[in-house]
Amino acid sequence: MDDIKKHVDRIDGFLLDGFEKELFKAIIRYVDVKDEALRINIFAFGARELITIVLDRLAPDSCVANCLWFKQAPNLPPGKGTRAQKVRYAIIGELCSEYVRKVFDIDLGAVEACITDEYSNLSKYTHIREDVFFVNDKENILILESLSSLNGFFSIILDTSRKVEDLLYEELRSIIYFEITEKHMDVFSHLAWITCVEDVYIDDVVISNSSDRVYSDVFGSASVELECGRSAGESRDDCYLGTVSCSFEVSATCPVTNLKEIELGEFEITTPY
Repeated sequence: MDDIKKHVDRIDGFLLDGFEKELFKAIIRYVDVKDEALRINIFAFGARELITIVLDRLAPDSCVANCLWFKQAPNLPPGKGTRAQKVRYAIIGELCSEYVRKVFDIDLGAVEACITDEYSNLSKYTHIREDVFFVNDKENILILESLSSLNGFFSIILDTSRKVEDLLYEELRSIIYFEITEKHMDVFSHLAWITCVEDVYIDDVVISNSSDRVYSDVFGSASVELECGRSAGESRDDCYLGTVSCSFEVSATCPVTNLKEIELGEFEITTPY
């Protein structure tokens, strides 16, 4: 039962309060209903339906259908995503899958294959046939296997999506830093008569996506060496000499197919003097 509890706690952490958790409680009730002929079938069916419900939340059809990589499946209504497409959206969102593979070194095909295996494990008992009717599982071996598959399904999606999110964040930080230091250092030149920027720091990047672009709100600071006085005619002795930190904000946007094609907006710079 300890292994079952570990899986139950882990799966419960993926679910939203309300319907999702209540449904999972109803599914878990069948762990102890040993005399029900359809016990394993109902358990597996409920677990598989839970996957569908969570995927619909993580990857709404309207969002999936707007992705550049979306392809309409001939056997589904227009705008309806396949399970594989929903899994992909849950992991990479609107990003280009080829870009994720090349730059982030994540093989989505291999990830999707693992997820498909976990889904298939749950499907074995959902179609009621004589060989899967009134299955004897007094030791909860099949229940544990089903919970492991459900946990695996959600875990792979969560772990991979977090990896993509972290890599996207670091990649954008690096690209934006390069863009500023190589092409936009002149935005700090007006801060004093003589300005020398010692370094630029990217403190945070807040990221959002549309179907074809990645948007970033960039927050950072520049370590600036200044010489400034009351007027341009004052002597050096009358100038303030020192290094200050000037915070800045700037928006950035790039296509989902290539983050390096980044464009920066207007800088908002705050000085401490």
